[in-house]
Amino acid sequence: MSISKYKALIKTVEFSSLTKAAEYLGYTQSGISHIISSLESKYGFLLLVRNKSGVHLTSKGKEIYKYMLEIVNQHEKLKQTVSVINGLYSGVINIGTFSSVATHWLPTIINKFEEIYPDVKIHIKDGIYDEIENWISIGKVDCGFITLPTKKNLKSFPLIKDRLLVVLPKNHPLCLLEFFPLSALKKEPFIMPGEGSHYDIGRIFAKSEHPKIRFSFRDDYSALAMVEKGFGITILPELALRDNVKNVHIMELESHDCRNIGLAYLPNNTTLIIKQFFNFIKNKLESNKYPFINN
Repeated sequence: MSISKYKALIKTVEFSSLTKAAEYLGYTQSGISHIISSLESKYGFLLLVRNKSGVHLTSKGKEIYKYMLEIVNQHEKLKQTVSVINGLYSGVINIGTFSSVATHWLPTIINKFEEIYPDVKIHIKDGIYDEIENWISIGKVDCGFITLPTKKNLKSFPLIKDRLLVVLPKNHPLCLLEFFPLSALKKEPFIMPGEGSHYDIGRIFAKSEHPKIRFSFRDDYSALAMVEKGFGITILPELALRDNVKNVHIMELESHDCRNIGLAYLPNNTTLIIKQFFNFIKNKLESNKYPFINN
């Protein structure tokens, strides 16, 4: 069994690219190609296939990939446990997160955590809620930031509530109100923000008639730009609006909706180092030193 060969295949699948996997692992592209060829020779069937969108697992490759992933994860947990027994903390923590947490909050946490545990490295994988939950379920990440409740059979704990706010063009007539009425949603052209916000916005829409969606975007910042130009309104989490509210008006909904941000994980995939990371985040939030938002 060669852990390094399994890692080479796993990273190639994650990046959908031999070149990017080689850069990440410090190999040449031909070196990665040779490693994968040696695995294919050993098993007697092709593991990868190339097409226009990149490199992907074959049907037979998919059948064994999950076991390779489990072996690599278990090997990492073994190394970390040995380190802890010897009084050291080292290893890697893989975290799934959505963009607003990755941009506005997580960098501070990582910097402070790595100051205390310099031999622990944190890797970030950016995605949307469903992707993150799936990554946790299959062991691609050790834990992930999600909106609670989780839709999968995962363990989780709450971190903080992040208000969902209405963003309007400046000088919009409704700016004079204290709160944005739900009944007004159906009357205003709506700019749908990035995919990660659809779940939260859908819960709001369920309380009233759906608005007319004029434009839909893959990221929040494009939606904000359209609101600035007067094309409609949108709804975004408060965390996503940090440093991005110069030319718009922000209002709270009359229903005071929030998204409940939590951290999810698989109980059997938590090493002592990951538990230390959990405790670190909880302690920082309890001391209010690195809050998501100002409550």
